[in-house]
Amino acid sequence: MGKRKRRKETYYQKWRREHPRLQLYLSRDEYELLKRIAEDKNVSMKELILNAIKGARMRWRKAYLRGFKEALDKFIDEPHSFYWDVRERVEERGLRGFEPCLFTSQCKYCGRPMVFTHKDGNYDEVKKYVREAFKNWYHVKWRLHKLYSLVTWMQKR
Repeated sequence: MGKRKRRKETYYQKWRREHPRLQLYLSRDEYELLKRIAEDKNVSMKELILNAIKGARMRWRKAYLRGFKEALDKFIDEPHSFYWDVRERVEERGLRGFEPCLFTSQCKYCGRPMVFTHKDGNYDEVKKYVREAFKNWYHVKWRLHKLYSLVTWMQKR
């Protein structure tokens, strides 16, 4: 038994494969509106629709970038508030035990910053060293509380 010979793809078949069909159904009023706008702009209806899609895509991209830049500005200007927003989002996503982390330290050889995040493969090891380095640190309000306690204790003596 011989192998069946495959027919060569025709130009039309290749064109159809490379140019998928998009079909929509419009009411007569919608169709007339699109046709009138296309004629006013001196473009085909296909060009009108493609331009509208490109415009929507550009507006979406600009809005996305604006939101992203606003988030970066909040990180720079209001880091504590940004942190609590991140924690709120973590809860919304249902992530258990997630601890956001982002800090830098200079490389002892070249002086350029090394960036450490919660996504690093060695994060658990880094976290251990950071916790050890900061084990005697506390919030400022507790220092004031300790100071107040010491003052009241001395007044009682």
